[in-house]
Amino acid sequence: TDTPTENQWLFENPLGFQVFSYRRDQETVTPGGEG
Repeated sequence: TDTPTENQWLFENPLGFQVFSYRRDQETVTPGGEG
């Protein structure tokens, strides 16, 4: 998994990262072909 931008984003917005990361994780886990 190569998501350097995401990591930085989480560090910049820890409050929004939880929601953003969670939402992104769901979308990536749903298809099960990208992650």
